[in-house]
Amino acid sequence: SVLLLPSSMRAFISFSFNKVSSAYNKVFGNVMPLELDKGTTKSVFNEGISYSDITKYENGYKLTLTNNMVTSLYDGIVVFIGEKEGYGNTIIIQQVDGVDIWYSNINSNVKLYDYIEKGDVLGEVNGNHMYLVIKKGSNNLKYEDYTKA
Repeated sequence: SVLLLPSSMRAFISFSFNKVSSAYNKVFGNVMPLELDKGTTKSVFNEGISYSDITKYENGYKLTLTNNMVTSLYDGIVVFIGEKEGYGNTIIIQQVDGVDIWYSNINSNVKLYDYIEKGDVLGEVNGNHMYLVIKKGSNNLKYEDYTKA
């Protein structure tokens, strides 16, 4: 039997992509057991987020963008969409390694639990700046260190 929740309740469910992925891999093996032909598709926006200035802001960073389009830095699952105090409209994408990336101050049409690939367009910024927070659990990670990997 399948439990269907009204859409108003779905935002209250806590979902950990990292835990589900780890459990799935233990039972069934790799999430994508088949070899995909990577030559048939190509991301249009693979340059990352273009910015002219970056400054420390609360638990993350404020980026002054040179392009109003915000693209995903890495693959992951959308685990939160909504307002975060001090950041505005926020999308949190959780990667398979358990790292959450907050993309804030953007307008977007992504939906909760969408799978997002690196380079996918998430939306447009309100004005010319956005906020970026990178967390693993309760620890904030440095933008410079994390994006080098």
